[in-house]
Amino acid sequence: GYNQGYNATTMTARIDARTLGQPALLIELQAPMITARGDIIGTVAPNGESAFVTGGFTHENGFCAPLGSTEQFIFDTNEWRYLPDLVKDRGEVVLVHTEDRLYALGGERQVEGYCEGAGSHLDPGDRTVGTDEVEIYNPSTDTWSVVASFADHKFRFAAAVDSDGSIYTFGGQTAHDISCQCFRTTDDVQVFSTKTSKKSSGANSLSFSVVMNATLIFVVVV
Repeated sequence: GYNQGYNATTMTARIDARTLGQPALLIELQAPMITARGDIIGTVAPNGESAFVTGGFTHENGFCAPLGSTEQFIFDTNEWRYLPDLVKDRGEVVLVHTEDRLYALGGERQVEGYCEGAGSHLDPGDRTVGTDEVEIYNPSTDTWSVVASFADHKFRFAAAVDSDGSIYTFGGQTAHDISCQCFRTTDDVQVFSTKTSKKSSGANSLSFSVVMNATLIFVVVV
């Protein structure tokens, strides 16, 4: 996340849930991440042995381009280690873990070439674009691959996995709208089944479908 000066940090902390609601909340610092990053949304493996973060932004490059590096935190040994980089660098990537696979959904990035001066004439809102890529990390091959795309470009949404392996995404923000000088929110709910797609195609190709519109679930994690 970021500190008060909006500099990306490597801080990792453990909160003892048993102390929630008590006068003193127990917070213990853990081993720091390898790379300082903010605008990240992590996830925990189903077996509870490790956690993951990927992408994000950092002040170290002036926020001109997102990161693509991925890190895994091992709870038992209190250490971080690198995994392969994403295919598409992004900030605010939503991570979900289902079965033995890690999925990176959507996110945002600056316009291409922004670090080299491209897009410097644009309004701040127009310099940031949502993405539609969905990537999957396969631990057996130790690689990321792009396997699907959303119907639209979006970021800052919530996601969850149900018992049969289907992944649901809720709400989020879409393209910058000059009329309100804002990134408009969406109330759609999209879903895909990893089991169905693997059975029908024999590959990891996935397709999203909008199943309903709902009261917006809007989550921002830094």
